[in-house]
Amino acid sequence: MTGAEDPFVAEDRLIRQARAALPNDPALALSLTSAHARRFPDGTLEQEREVIAIEALTKLGRDSEARERAATFTQHHPTSAYRARVEQLVSHK
Repeated sequence: MTGAEDPFVAEDRLIRQARAALPNDPALALSLTSAHARRFPDGTLEQEREVIAIEALTKLGRDSEARERAATFTQHHPTSAYRARVEQLVSHK
């Protein structure tokens, strides 16, 4: 491998940054998940990205967007280990 960064390392870094931003700056977390989606549309951490994005949307009061994204998530990943968390995030309202 040359000096190029391992794609998974770059992907993981973005997800970690988004997760770290979530409690205090959900808008930044959402922005980072968007950057992840552009860079790694079919990335290994796609499900984690979606959970962070859904939580960020709920924290920002964008509940209809969160519910829409959650519905898409459960449709695409019906047996995901994250499904219960996604449903919990959008069921509070």
